Amino acid sequence: MCPTVARRFFTRPRRVHPMTRWLLFVSVVLLSFGVRADAQMESGIGGTVRDGQGLGIPGVTVTVTGPGGLRTAITDQQGAYRLAPLPAGTYHVRFELSGFRPVDRPEVTVATGLAAIDVAMQIAFIESVTVTAQRREEDLQRVPIAITALTGEVIEQSGTVDVSRLQFIAPGINVGRAGEDIRPAIRGARTEQVGAVNDPAVGFHVDGVYKGRPSQAVNAFIDVERVEVQRGPQGTLFGRNTFGGNVHVVSKLPTRALDFGADVTLGNYNRRKVEGFVNLPINDKVQFRVAANVERRNGYIENTGPAPDLWDEDLNYVRAIARIAPTSNFELLIRGTHWDQGGNGQGDFGFVSLGTVRDPSTGLISLDGVRDPVSPRRGTAGAQLDSPYRLNRDIPFTRDVWENVGSAEATWRGRYVQAKSLTNYGKFHSFRQNDGDYSSNLHAIEHTSEDLESFSQEFQVGSSGQRRVSWLGGAFYLRDDLGYRFFFNRMFLDVPSPTPGRASSPTTIPNPAGVFSNLELLDITSKAVFGQVTAGLTETVRATVGLRRTTDTKNYSSFNGVTQQFTRQNVKRDWSKTTWRAAVDYQVRPSNLLYGSVSTGFIAGGFAFAAPNLVFNPQEVTAFEVGSKNDFGARAQVNVSVYHNDFKDLLANLFTTDPVSGAVVTYQTNAGAVKATGVEVELQTVPVDAFRLNVTLALQDAAYGTFITPNPFPRGTGGYQTLPGNLLNLDGSQVALSPKARLTVSASYDIKTNAGTFTPLVQSYSSSSYSAWDTVIGRDGVNVQDAYSRTDLRLIWALPNQPWRIQAYVENLENKAILLRALRGGDDFIQGVYGPPRTAGVRLSYQFR
Repeated sequence: MCPTVARRFFTRPRRVHPMTRWLLFVSVVLLSFGVRADAQMESGIGGTVRDGQGLGIPGVTVTVTGPGGLRTAITDQQGAYRLAPLPAGTYHVRFELSGFRPVDRPEVTVATGLAAIDVAMQIAFIESVTVTAQRREEDLQRVPIAITALTGEVIEQSGTVDVSRLQFIAPGINVGRAGEDIRPAIRGARTEQVGAVNDPAVGFHVDGVYKGRPSQAVNAFIDVERVEVQRGPQGTLFGRNTFGGNVHVVSKLPTRALDFGADVTLGNYNRRKVEGFVNLPINDKVQFRVAANVERRNGYIENTGPAPDLWDEDLNYVRAIARIAPTSNFELLIRGTHWDQGGNGQGDFGFVSLGTVRDPSTGLISLDGVRDPVSPRRGTAGAQLDSPYRLNRDIPFTRDVWENVGSAEATWRGRYVQAKSLTNYGKFHSFRQNDGDYSSNLHAIEHTSEDLESFSQEFQVGSSGQRRVSWLGGAFYLRDDLGYRFFFNRMFLDVPSPTPGRASSPTTIPNPAGVFSNLELLDITSKAVFGQVTAGLTETVRATVGLRRTTDTKNYSSFNGVTQQFTRQNVKRDWSKTTWRAAVDYQVRPSNLLYGSVSTGFIAGGFAFAAPNLVFNPQEVTAFEVGSKNDFGARAQVNVSVYHNDFKDLLANLFTTDPVSGAVVTYQTNAGAVKATGVEVELQTVPVDAFRLNVTLALQDAAYGTFITPNPFPRGTGGYQTLPGNLLNLDGSQVALSPKARLTVSASYDIKTNAGTFTPLVQSYSSSSYSAWDTVIGRDGVNVQDAYSRTDLRLIWALPNQPWRIQAYVENLENKAILLRALRGGDDFIQGVYGPPRTAGVRLSYQFR
């Protein structure tokens, strides 16, 4: 083709048939109409999120829950969001962003088209906290239960590294300790007995999984989302052994954003701690999170003898979580945790000998006596107490504790119903050795060991979203196989003192019959079904009813170290109980909630180790509570609860002594009742932008009713009513670890400079006096902790526009020795445990976001 012809061919107008033009026009119109119709028919939710000035807020997380399961979106730079397509139905929509008060739209109807939901968010000077106290995610201020929820940020800033420091920040809880066993007390209920046959009185859960041994609660808080302290019996939804309350530790979950951080802490007593986490998203459906901690520290307790110092730290911890969400309404969480703790520890039960009590007129040991610091322990040659943080021991203390746990949590959310399965398997081991004569003489050694294999399975089915009627039902199964051993060896004979009741002197002559060793084997099976319904009677009034039916079966065998024979073999007993909760709450205004409740709880019965035919009965509680939760604007929050707990059939310790080794064996029987009445107040306020003030106040009167317990000493009354058989009635006396008044104050102020933000933080804790054991020992109360105050100081420096923070701290500024537990041990000596002395250090933190 020549160029001229080609040019004419390509530039010549092409004729289009009129019918073709008409068809093209109709097609374009129909196509555009169809696109518009599709856009109009596509159902979903969309809108704009603005602040108080009408400006769009970017980065707000919008979560919808309903027929389409759970869906999320993030607002753009103009504050706009869109969630489509969504199946038709009713949805709950929640808007959340740190620094703002969350907004809920509980009943949004999606039909055809886009449901426009525009909201305005207010600045929140007090952070909103989501809790799971009712086994579903709810705003703390909407839950009609007394709860203190500590966020991960609060835990980090306040130095709340484990359960033992909860009492310095939460009202109504006091934490005792002996050896590696945590013994918390809440509202008159406390974990006193920790043997194989005993269950704790305050529950401890980690990520929804129950931990049955008190020594499992010593683990550190690592990469924690929050810690919930639930006060009062939680016998319906949490169930097992949440008799006085429950502590629930919730780990941080994997997210869709790359994130990592690390902390390094250096302190006195040669403390070295490295903690870190990595959050790794593979894609939108699979994410991983790993957290780890390594800590080393010399002992708080100086040992002037040949053995090492006591109460050191040698802790390793690692946890991995995988989150798999193949669809928008299904999620699988797989968790694996290992931790181990070595070093010297604190021994079995107590590391300090407090001497004994003697009648000054006779010199004999008596409950009415005054303190004699000279130990009456056999083989000690009268060793004397020097200081709570200084002693003399020749036998090395040893600690070997570890736990391996794996769990799988599957959650499915449907249009009207959601379901969850939580499966857990774990092994726990604990070994504690200490000097049995509590002196520098080579005379006696003792140790305690326990091995636990545990499996649990829980199923939950409930309503999804926020509805007028919400319900939850489920079933729980637990199997614990526990082996528990106490070993005591008085290795050498001793020369009795010519003065009765005085310490004997050790010899180098071997003792052929000085070994006491008892072994307990316990298989526990717990089965329960439970349900709870909350119905909106009006727009502002709700009623809640919950029931739980529990059957605990215990199969017990024991080898008695006194009689040197099996006293029981495969003795099996069942205990069943229905616990319940009834509550009414009234939402006076969106920021004010009133509630009242009645609830019950129980702890199953068990076997008395040293008495072949003795079985103790379940312990029971009925609890009454009224409360109010209030937000005053964006700058103040006040929660108040008033309670009365009525306990019955509580346990008391009985004692028997091996005549050869001198080892004291403790066992239990039902002793009587306790009534506890109190009020708890929590205040959070931000009066000005840079200043934060948190105050808690707990007032309680926890007193024994008729409570029959043996006299721990051979003579004296201690001012108690006496009964035949050297028994005491503690009626009217104050319950151990239950001070009448406790006050915490935490204040911080942000000082912004060109070098960054400096935040001084002061934490103060004050407590009235309390006994560290059931029976007050001696006229001067050897085991009574006097009223005290302690202070923690912190200075936090956040570098400007940098991911670095530096914190300097001093804890227990007054260097106060706080008595955590004290009781009568073998040979009528008194042993005690004190809290840590003054500590100080610096912490360097880095977090990438």
